[in-house]
Amino acid sequence: MKNLNSEMKSLLDKLYNLRGEDSALLVSMEKEREDAIKTKERTFKQTAELQEKLSKLESEGRILAKEGENFKNALQMIQKDEFVNVLKELKIEKVICTHGRAEELAKDKKYREKSDIVVSRAVARLNVLLEYLLPLVKIGGKCICMKGSNTEEIEEAQNALKTLGGEIEKIEKITLPETDITR
Repeated sequence: MKNLNSEMKSLLDKLYNLRGEDSALLVSMEKEREDAIKTKERTFKQTAELQEKLSKLESEGRILAKEGENFKNALQMIQKDEFVNVLKELKIEKVICTHGRAEELAKDKKYREKSDIVVSRAVARLNVLLEYLLPLVKIGGKCICMKGSNTEEIEEAQNALKTLGGEIEKIEKITLPETDITR
């Protein structure tokens, strides 16, 4: 009987030890669950904050893009108006001014080979500029390209000139008013 009691006691001790491990395991799992819930709540809150910030940035970006486009359009109109005023001041009549991007106008058949004179500012390398502008000029017309002082562009442009049937008539250096800048 003593043997049975000691075996029973041994089994009860083992069972007790197992229950302790189970409760420790349960306590540990409960803590991990609480941590996971806290992490989920924190992540949800941070995600909501970031989405709100992103939405504000996207809105500000759209506003800035629209303001930038309005500013660009205003500048283009000022430049066009100033050019028309210069023509009036010089008493140059029978002029139709078409304002636009050369690469867009060159694609439109209503502008191709229609102009006596095409004028541009330094918007691209000379060879590229000629590819945009020469198709707009009538045979015998003029293409005036206002460029900086980089003369190596002239050599680069020789192939475009030959291909498009153009030639350089004159290169004129000027000094910008009230500056030392030569073009």
